[in-house]
Amino acid sequence: MTTETPEKHLTLTIAASDLETLLRRIVREVVQEVVREEVVLLIQEHELHILDALANSFPEDPEEDARLLADALVTYEQAKAHPERLISWEDARKELARAEAAGELPIEHG
Repeated sequence: MTTETPEKHLTLTIAASDLETLLRRIVREVVQEVVREEVVLLIQEHELHILDALANSFPEDPEEDARLLADALVTYEQAKAHPERLISWEDARKELARAEAAGELPIEHG
């Protein structure tokens, strides 16, 4: 035999502005969580498409892979040895925009 506990009721008085603030916070947190979950799903789905495309786009070329890896390691070692030569992405963008405006970039013909 089960016994049910009577439901307790509580009456609160709250200012409309406080209730609005509380509801806005709750809704914002729920929306943020839903959006975060949707973005994660989209990123995961997009990553799979990118990986599929990459896997099917480039032929196997161990010699080229080794050359690219060697170049990357040389670049990494140079950056490690001379960190003062590194620039921020923002500075790189500014330099690229300056070079483009000055006509210093090679023109690519399609």
